[in-house]
Amino acid sequence: MGMKRPSFLPSPAALVSAVLLYVLLGAFGAVAAAVIPHLIELIATSPRLAMCGLLGLVISPGVVVALVHHVGHRTLDRAERKTRGLFPAAESCWAGAHAWLVLYGTSVLASLVMLVVDPPELEPEALALLASFVDRAGAGTLASVHTLVWILIAAALYELERRARPRRSTEA
Repeated sequence: MGMKRPSFLPSPAALVSAVLLYVLLGAFGAVAAAVIPHLIELIATSPRLAMCGLLGLVISPGVVVALVHHVGHRTLDRAERKTRGLFPAAESCWAGAHAWLVLYGTSVLASLVMLVVDPPELEPEALALLASFVDRAGAGTLASVHTLVWILIAAALYELERRARPRRSTEA
């Protein structure tokens, strides 16, 4: 029968997913390195278009995972003689959204852990810039718009999760 895997270890599927996501992060980094200089140049003449480009760049890993998930499912369904639509279903969109959240969440947490492992020495100018950023983040209307956008995005992700998961029976 073999030994049972300890519950604190991730499953092989989780490890494969993490490795594939890391590969996607590397590819995304290469694309970002090529695109960001052009977006920086575009800021001077068309800041909204540049920010749309930046937003598209930032969400692109989730879109790529959703499309790959959808194509993979279509291929498997075709082998079983099932049909699947041309556009990704909620489960493929959720796979992309989940991968996007994991990609960015892991990147942020890994950076924070590294700040604990090897904390930087901040110059007084950097501390003043950080204090200025914190002060501006709480500025009136802009903060209200940010809050509204945040709530709408979170609600959309929760709705996507609800639609992607099968309904469970309430009977125990």
